[in-house]
Amino acid sequence: MLQSFRGGQGADESEKTQARRELASLPDNSFSTAIIELADPLDERELSRIFADSVDTRTDTSFLFLSGLQEGMRKPIFWRPCAIYRSAECEQKSSFELYRRWVSRLTWLDSSGLTQLDLDINRLRDAALEGRAYGLLTNGYPKPRLLEMLKIPAVRTIRIVETRAIG
Repeated sequence: MLQSFRGGQGADESEKTQARRELASLPDNSFSTAIIELADPLDERELSRIFADSVDTRTDTSFLFLSGLQEGMRKPIFWRPCAIYRSAECEQKSSFELYRRWVSRLTWLDSSGLTQLDLDINRLRDAALEGRAYGLLTNGYPKPRLLEMLKIPAVRTIRIVETRAIG
């Protein structure tokens, strides 16, 4: 799924229509892990405003995609601050601020290790400078909430990674 990520490439009504069909087919008593692709990249203020009632990016249940797919990349750059920082810190500080802090600590010595992980230090730094989200990966959202998020104009599409039925 990450290899076909299209966040930041503009609105696409056919993608939203496909997502509506996929979401409608989910069981009503289920919770899903979903990739939310944004139509256009959003800075942190816009992201927080648009998703204020939908997604909290300062929890361990959300990842931010901080790049689209670029030539030579197999996946977008994604960030989960609670995997690096203690939960109290990741819940109190901006996800973008924590990403910039992490990237600022990288040195040329880290380059080879990052390359083995299919990461490029310069692309990581570019994403830190840009400071915009191209999408989100969310965990544990019910079908009605995902359908509501799909109505947000800034959302390009929502793709289901995994679904768990409850009860």
